[in-house]
Amino acid sequence: MTDNFIPVFTNLLVDPYEFNPYEKKAAADEFEITGGEFENPDSGQLDYKEQPFKWGKVIAVGNKCEVVHKGDNVLFDIRGARPVFFESGYMVVAEQNLLLVDNNPNV
Repeated sequence: MTDNFIPVFTNLLVDPYEFNPYEKKAAADEFEITGGEFENPDSGQLDYKEQPFKWGKVIAVGNKCEVVHKGDNVLFDIRGARPVFFESGYMVVAEQNLLLVDNNPNV
């Protein structure tokens, strides 16, 4: 489906990951944070830490992109991303709005 669509200029078509593929388990005082989920010490219920940043896989790149290539993993701010193909979850992100690029992803 996306083979027919090419982002323009420095835009990227990104498929966001459901969870951060680089996140490791980390203990924080009295509760453990795993994949964004943690047991809330106040309520005892499972909560999710929402962050304005997401990792995603680049599906297509615009003709003016200089750093990012198809297949790279990128960290982007979801507040600057524009959803397209709503049912698929794909987003258009400008290359200059990226925070990190993994040009050799192994995840």
